[in-house]
This record gives sequence, C-alpha cells and structure tokens, in this order.
Amino acid sequence: MPFRNLRHLRVFLATADLRSPTAAAQQCHVSQPAVTQCPCQA
Repeated sequence: MPFRNLRHLRVFLATADLRSPTAAAQQCHVSQPAVTQCPCQA
C-alpha cells in the first residue's frame, strides 16, 4: 500500500486498530472526511 506520508500511515493504522474511522479521526486530530477519503484505504 502506498502511503504518501507518515500521517496517512498513522491514520490507516489507527483506523485498523480502532475499527472506526470516526475514532481514528479523533485520535489523529483530523477531520472524519479526511480519514474516509484517505487514498491508502481505497
């Protein structure tokens, strides 16, 4: 999976760990749409 930067990797790992895009967004201090639109999750 190509990750453009460390932020994308952190968001991806948080989403996998928490199994919730909303919780991952809160943990990573980003908006929820930014998590669901992350190209690494497509």
